[in-house]
Amino acid sequence: MSTIIPSVVTSVVIIVMNQVYATIAYHLTNFENHKSQTLYEKSLILKTFTFSFLNNFLMLIYIAFIKRNIEGCLDSDDNGVISMNSNNLCANELAIQIRTILIVNFLKNLNELGQPLIIMCLKRGGWQNIQNKSLHTTHD
Repeated sequence: MSTIIPSVVTSVVIIVMNQVYATIAYHLTNFENHKSQTLYEKSLILKTFTFSFLNNFLMLIYIAFIKRNIEGCLDSDDNGVISMNSNNLCANELAIQIRTILIVNFLKNLNELGQPLIIMCLKRGGWQNIQNKSLHTTHD
């Protein structure tokens, strides 16, 4: 549990910072003087890709390759006691971080997919009305 909460916080920060970095990349690209729309789009894509790549993968690279040498890795024994250990490869922390990122992104995508359906249900008077209308609709 002590490693899940920081992983969830990190995952949420990654999602928020992706939005911030996209805005920054857009404004930085607008400050430049491009000769064509194609050059403008290439510059925007490069900035967006660079920011997103670093934001999404820097924490995983840190856990996988650097953390062990700097601060050690969290390790749990058979009794569930968690301690710092510099002898292992931080594989448990890395696995927890990857799982958490995938779950948080899945929930974010589920929200993005479900939100239009909920809005449509509210506008049309509920789920039953939508189902009844779709059952009684004839296809030409």
